[in-house]
Amino acid sequence: MIEAVLAVAISFQANVLVEPATSEPLPEAIEAGGLELEITGADVRRVMGMNAYALGHYVCDSSAVPEDPAAALDYLCEAPLAKALVFRGTHAIPARGIRWSWRKSLSRVDYEGEYRSSFVDAFSGDFEVGTVLCLYTDGKGGLKAVQDGKVLGEWNEPALVAAVWNVALGEDAEVVTRENLVARDRLEPCTACPADTAARYAAALQGLDAD
Repeated sequence: MIEAVLAVAISFQANVLVEPATSEPLPEAIEAGGLELEITGADVRRVMGMNAYALGHYVCDSSAVPEDPAAALDYLCEAPLAKALVFRGTHAIPARGIRWSWRKSLSRVDYEGEYRSSFVDAFSGDFEVGTVLCLYTDGKGGLKAVQDGKVLGEWNEPALVAAVWNVALGEDAEVVTRENLVARDRLEPCTACPADTAARYAAALQGLDAD
């Protein structure tokens, strides 16, 4: 097991960056579905005045992303390409709070599809400080949720993917400044991160390539 995690960490080949508002580390790139996804930007979600999580957005081909922030966000919400959302917890949230938030958010973007309940119910564990959650789509309608190395669920419905990305990046996104999710230049290298930060991310995300 240790050897497998180390192998993933070696192939991870990613620098660690910092989300400025939370000082939380996020990888510069992740591997999912046999592809390398590059970060496009990051921001923070606040709840009742507290930072709930840092959020990084990743895409397989950042060169295709428009330079204009509004156009870039529209493109990333709608384009059928491999992309991912990486959440890193900064405040403990019980599982029931996570499920309540997803139910509310999916209703806000008018998603009432057949996978609504199974997606929401997949979040059965608490979201602790330092928890890493990744939502990855292959660009073909598939969606996978991995939390701290454990696969929470997999679904195959383009409408669910579109709903999740609209929750995260859409006009009514709940992050503080959604334009930061396409502002890669504001992210600086994490010079104070522990040496094993990249390896820990590799372990937390290894379920992305599991069958």
